Amino acid sequence: MREFIVETNRAGRTTVILTTHDLADVEALCKRIILIDHGKVLFDGAIDVLVNEPRRLVVTLESDPEEVRGVSRDGEGRYVFEIHDDLPGMIASIAAEHIIRDLSIVEPDLESVIKGIYTR
Repeated sequence: MREFIVETNRAGRTTVILTTHDLADVEALCKRIILIDHGKVLFDGAIDVLVNEPRRLVVTLESDPEEVRGVSRDGEGRYVFEIHDDLPGMIASIAAEHIIRDLSIVEPDLESVIKGIYTR
């Protein structure tokens, strides 16, 4: 079905309006997205503009210090930092003051961005 929609759009220069909750379809087929909630348009624009959130560095520390300047903290000792530019410097700064047990980099994804919009 996806291939049919893409080919119809390409060959006939036809606009296709897709109403779905399947975000895999949205990511595969759409360049533009309109989010509507109870008749109110919450977003109308390009998907890459919508998913223009910073990546996040999620760090689990060996001990649970009283203060770590992170964006947020969960109950399991993980700290979440927004990555804006200098990732190696950010990791080095944290490692200079704390023992890091685990770290991961989380890329923004369409599902979490949309969920955030609807829960605000």
